[in-house]
Amino acid sequence: MEYLDEDVIAGVSTAMVGILGYAVSFTLLALILRTPAFRNAFGYLCVSRLVSHMGIYTANVFWAAPALLL
Repeated sequence: MEYLDEDVIAGVSTAMVGILGYAVSFTLLALILRTPAFRNAFGYLCVSRLVSHMGIYTANVFWAAPALLL
């Protein structure tokens, strides 16, 4: 029974961190795309990194968290 409780805590915390990370990444992506100072190679690098992080957060929310909960 204790093992099940730890899995639920791990699954919920993984989902929450993924959702929070996705929200922060989306906000930063919108800010970078709207700021004229980031229309250079550094801005494109930041956007590329944010998009890859959003993919990781999506995998955490839709694959890792349900796997921990089941």
